[in-house]
Amino acid sequence: MTEVNELKKEYENLLVKVEQLPRTRELSLVITKLEEGLMWLEKSIKKSQSNV
Repeated sequence: MTEVNELKKEYENLLVKVEQLPRTRELSLVITKLEEGLMWLEKSIKKSQSNV
């Protein structure tokens, strides 16, 4: 589980860095996909915690 939490932190750090770049349509899509990936990762964490 620790690896997943570390991955979540890395994801969040990447999202912060990407959000600091000049906005374009393409960058907005990158941000959306990163947020979507983070959502699924959090869902996976919650699911695995409930199975313990």
